[in-house]
Amino acid sequence: MFTKKSLVIPLLATVVLFNGCQAVKEFNSLMGIPNTPKEYISKSGDKELATVFSKYMKTNNPSARRVSANSITLSEKHFSFSDYIEQYKLEDNIGQKFNQSELVDEYKDAILKRGNSFKVYKNAMNKAIIKAAYNVKKLKTWDDYSYFKYDWTPCIVEYTKNGKIKSVMVQHQEVFVAYNKFRDSQAPSKAESTVVIFTGYKASSLQNHISNNTFENNFLYGSNIK
Repeated sequence: MFTKKSLVIPLLATVVLFNGCQAVKEFNSLMGIPNTPKEYISKSGDKELATVFSKYMKTNNPSARRVSANSITLSEKHFSFSDYIEQYKLEDNIGQKFNQSELVDEYKDAILKRGNSFKVYKNAMNKAIIKAAYNVKKLKTWDDYSYFKYDWTPCIVEYTKNGKIKSVMVQHQEVFVAYNKFRDSQAPSKAESTVVIFTGYKASSLQNHISNNTFENNFLYGSNIK
């Protein structure tokens, strides 16, 4: 069965081979992928956050250019097999990476600079928000050569001065294990985090789908809280 991704990648390769850079730009425009920071910012429903993260669109990772009226998508790679991070240690290492993440720091700084506050919530809340945002009961857990985790990191919620949700940063990890030895807890592993910042309606509507008690019970810490 062909997926959109499986069709797009060979098509893009053909475009590059026969038509060059200009054709790639035209292809990107056709697919809704911004070619410049100005385009990137114009496609976002949150111009301030898009301005902060537009610099990442210069990377080779296609996900760094995924932006819409209600979301900004980025990614971070963690380790390689040569680092020999055993599979059972990966979750703790990802947790440490969250606290050192440049994306997380820049997001927090952007929130405070515009006079809002943020709250950091437990890992379980990260998973709950992803489910609510995509309106699904079950999340994808396995692929052919990897598996996915949604509760390895906290999530961050931006609040306005009136206590309304302005934006939300969540993430999930795709885990790869050397030689696909998924049952071997000591096998070398690596991971990639997909970081999504929900904005606009996708962010504000979360208060209608998740109870106040759930937010309160999962609260860890915050900054600039009134």
